[in-house]
Amino acid sequence: MSYELIKVFLDAGALVVAFTALGFSIYAAVANRRRDDRKELAAIRDALEEAIDEGDDRSAHQLADHAQRIARIETQLASGPSREELKELRQELHTVSDALSRLHGEFNGMRDLVAVSRRQTELIDQWLRSRESHR
Repeated sequence: MSYELIKVFLDAGALVVAFTALGFSIYAAVANRRRDDRKELAAIRDALEEAIDEGDDRSAHQLADHAQRIARIETQLASGPSREELKELRQELHTVSDALSRLHGEFNGMRDLVAVSRRQTELIDQWLRSRESHR
């Protein structure tokens, strides 16, 4: 074998070693990156699960509050007047309103009568005073 051939084999071996080292370096970098990605994803998943659990607790508390409010409203509605009672009350209010309107008209008529009576009294008073002054 010649020196040139040994040099070619050595160069080829060096290239194989270099490519192998490059391959291992790339594999190590990818493996480390995947490991870091897994850790990061696990941390994100844990944070999301914790946020969901907290959200579930808050939602459960809010739902309980809403249920209590709805129960109070239903109790108030149940103790309130029925539609028939409201209808009767409305009719009574209309009756009272009509009566008040009639009274208002009658009082206006009485006011007019009082005004006429007052004017007549003033005229009589004037006539009597004028008669006394002529005597």
